[in-house]
Amino acid sequence: MRKFTALLLLACLCLMPLCESFAISGMTYKDFMESYSENVQFINQCENRHMLPLVVASATSGQGDGRMLYQIFGDVLSMTIRTDPTDTYIERCEIKLTAPEGMEVGNSVYNDFVISAYQCYALQMAMDNRDTPYERYALVSDTNAALKLSPNYSIQLGVYTMNCVSENGTVTIVFENTTVPTPTPEPEETPAPTDEGGDIPPENNDEGAGMG
Repeated sequence: MRKFTALLLLACLCLMPLCESFAISGMTYKDFMESYSENVQFINQCENRHMLPLVVASATSGQGDGRMLYQIFGDVLSMTIRTDPTDTYIERCEIKLTAPEGMEVGNSVYNDFVISAYQCYALQMAMDNRDTPYERYALVSDTNAALKLSPNYSIQLGVYTMNCVSENGTVTIVFENTTVPTPTPEPEETPAPTDEGGDIPPENNDEGAGMG
């Protein structure tokens, strides 16, 4: 029994760095997509819908830095995810939902918008690392309640800061990984003075006369 307990403790100690690494680094794109699919099924069951997960396009960031972009294109609903240089963890996720013109309750434009809104919920929930879709749906409920009181809403979810803005019929939800270091630009080097030539002092520069 003591031997078993010791082995169990050793196993836990071996797994701890992995768990801490996940918590510090953020959510993987694979986990995001699995969660998104589960969320769509959950909403289908709750709302008697028959939605399928949306198609996500992928492309390199174009900066040659190893990052990938995963995107959903649309006038009503769009999403852009940017990963870290190893294409493992999500650095930034932006989701936009825009109410289209001509939308009235009951018409086809409204019905299409409702579907887009449900898909938006599923995407937002996918950035929440809680275990079940039921738990993750609380994020949607809290966001909707907050936006009724103010056009701006922010919350910390693990390593991600979620900022939500409602403006001119568009809701923009941005998740930023707060563990990603911000690059510091290198200071520009000041050239050393030389004996040859050199700048003419302002007071002796005829071309600069009269400026002030």
